[in-house]
Amino acid sequence: MNLEKLKSWAELIVFIAIIILITFYSSKFFADIDNLKAFLDGTGIFAPVAFILIQILQVVVAPISHYAMMAASGAIFGLWTGTLLNYIGSSIGSIIAFLLARKYGRPLVNRIVSKKIMDKYESAIQKVGFFGLFLIYFLPVFPDDEIIYLVGLSKMSFKDFLAATLFGRLGGAFGMAFVGATLAAPTKVGIIIILLLCIFGALIFSFRERLEMYFERFIVKRIK
Repeated sequence: MNLEKLKSWAELIVFIAIIILITFYSSKFFADIDNLKAFLDGTGIFAPVAFILIQILQVVVAPISHYAMMAASGAIFGLWTGTLLNYIGSSIGSIIAFLLARKYGRPLVNRIVSKKIMDKYESAIQKVGFFGLFLIYFLPVFPDDEIIYLVGLSKMSFKDFLAATLFGRLGGAFGMAFVGATLAAPTKVGIIIILLLCIFGALIFSFRERLEMYFERFIVKRIK
């Protein structure tokens, strides 16, 4: 084994160790909005930067509740700032996760992505293209943070991945910030919209198996 391979394996081991530590200490702490707000208050004017960093970790390490974090942005920072922070953090985190999977390959991905997700999605993700990945981000059905690592193992070009990420992350960034901002300062219109979103989400969740089947049979096979 040459020096470059030893260096690569050493980097991988260190990164996995960091993931384990972050997962252990942050999974419950940042899932609580009071803890998150207290932490951000302690960072003063750097609170937006701190939140972006947490969002990046949420995508790369994935121990923190995805939707809870994105909704918290709206409650803490307001709708538009929360949307921007969600978008920046989740997009950068997605890019980092993709590049890590490309560099370290299966040894790293096997440590981060659960076997259940691997078995269920890996073969389909090998065929997915720009539009398919966009739908994975857009529909609240897929475990998109873990799927990003699988995309990193696929043959998708970085250009297609980046385009799908930058477009696909917009909807979720705005939608969850809207939910958080509305719950923090309720309005009649806002509550009605949230109720409609909940109904839509419930319908999507109820038919998730059919949607996944449709995704695999039609979208993946037709769009590469």
